[in-house]
Amino acid sequence: MSLEPGLYFIRNGDRAIGRLPQEDDSLEPKAVYVLPDIVERPNFEIKKIDSDNYTIVALGTPNGPTAQIDNKVYALLEEQDRAEKWRIVHVPQHGENSYIIRTNDQNESWFAPEGAEQQIRCRPFMPPVPPNEIFEIIRFF
Repeated sequence: MSLEPGLYFIRNGDRAIGRLPQEDDSLEPKAVYVLPDIVERPNFEIKKIDSDNYTIVALGTPNGPTAQIDNKVYALLEEQDRAEKWRIVHVPQHGENSYIIRTNDQNESWFAPEGAEQQIRCRPFMPPVPPNEIFEIIRFF
């Protein structure tokens, strides 16, 4: 099931994913984290590039498309042309809104470490897929 362009919540289990509410004012890339609290607003905009590829924009001030830098996921506030073209793969056996977020070359996928305020990482993709690599992506209407 492909995703339509729009605003989304992304969670890993009951843990929201997104940028921290308090960030420095620089234009350096901003880390994407397992958030410490429940988020009641969409935290990402997903833009469809083609049938298999998406840009995932982390909402914040300002918004920034995401990319992998040193095996961690960041929102790019500058040099946005470096944004990753993510492959978002539906895994319905894990739930209606369950997905794996993989790099364009499909060699790595998002991974949510245990605990709050841990940065989302990319690691080599190897089935079977553990729960901390399955993300619930829910459209905000």
